[in-house]
Amino acid sequence: MGKIEAIWPPPRRKGTLVLRDAPESLLELLAAGDPPAFATDSRDRIVFWNRGMADLVRKTSDEVLGQRCYDTLGGRDVFGNRFCYANCPVVATLREGDAVCGFELRVAGSGSGSRAVNVTILKIPGVRPDLFTLVHIFHPIAEDSRLARLLAGLAGTDGDIPSPCVGAATGAPPFTPR
Repeated sequence: MGKIEAIWPPPRRKGTLVLRDAPESLLELLAAGDPPAFATDSRDRIVFWNRGMADLVRKTSDEVLGQRCYDTLGGRDVFGNRFCYANCPVVATLREGDAVCGFELRVAGSGSGSRAVNVTILKIPGVRPDLFTLVHIFHPIAEDSRLARLLAGLAGTDGDIPSPCVGAATGAPPFTPR
């Protein structure tokens, strides 16, 4: 079994867990598929995809390995804005030396809409500072969570959740006649 060296919190950077020589137990846990997880190399290419991810987004490892993660996931932030794209904010933040704290994201499913997840990032350094692996661990968020219920309550009795997107059609004029 390998040895884990965790820097928590890293010097001058709070929030990012840096792993050196990931232990076999961690790798076995991730390989088992619970929690859903995938890993990317420093060029945003998917190098690991577990069964939990396959179940979550309905894409097999054969379909995604070697693909760019932003093309595969189509991630959007909690407001519906595109989060996953070529200039990944997670990678950019880490390259600047800042920490990446957990965040929420909506990921595209194959024909099944999108799913809300909480994302934890683990960085596994490579032989050079510019070479690393990022492990993305997903924790699906229940759609009937407290936040979803609160938003539904704000919408009124018809159950429509107000759209947070600029320019989204809501069926009602944005301003009063006054």
